[in-house]
Amino acid sequence: MNFLLPILKDKAQFVPIIYDEPYYILSVLNVVDALDHNRTIITNTTIRKAYFKEDIVKNQLIFQVPEGRSGTIYVTDELKNRIGNSKFKGHEFTEVWNSEDTIEAELESKLLFDKKIKEIENSNVLPMKWGIAYSLVESGKAVASGKWKIQKSINGNILLGQLTNDLAYEWTDPSYWPPILIA
Repeated sequence: MNFLLPILKDKAQFVPIIYDEPYYILSVLNVVDALDHNRTIITNTTIRKAYFKEDIVKNQLIFQVPEGRSGTIYVTDELKNRIGNSKFKGHEFTEVWNSEDTIEAELESKLLFDKKIKEIENSNVLPMKWGIAYSLVESGKAVASGKWKIQKSINGNILLGQLTNDLAYEWTDPSYWPPILIA
């Protein structure tokens, strides 16, 4: 707190919580309309892929955006580097946007994604009913259709994966199955 408070000034505050030792929660006050709405992908209140207005975020250290779930905090490389060069331990940053991501790179990624979907669709010899596909998954096989894939986890749960633009699957342990899969 003593390290960050002078850096963040009026952009955030530390709220004390009651515990055996003094602990604080960082509350970000800096809400900035920084999303590039022409490129950002938002579903419901979830920002799936964020693109920011570079001219706005370059002057920020820490901020939130009005869209999306509250509590999502964004930091710029400058603050990330300051924290990384400090004695802090236990922090983790996940890159959600890179200002060097161009529209051309995005289009190339889309072409690779579409190619992967076609490969998946062409690898299926016959259309398969849901019950048969689910039985195969229960026996240890993975089944894919379009951007969806289901497979059994190490602990025996049946997982649902959705292919992302970087050609990796984002896995969930679903509480229900999307109707498009069981039709």
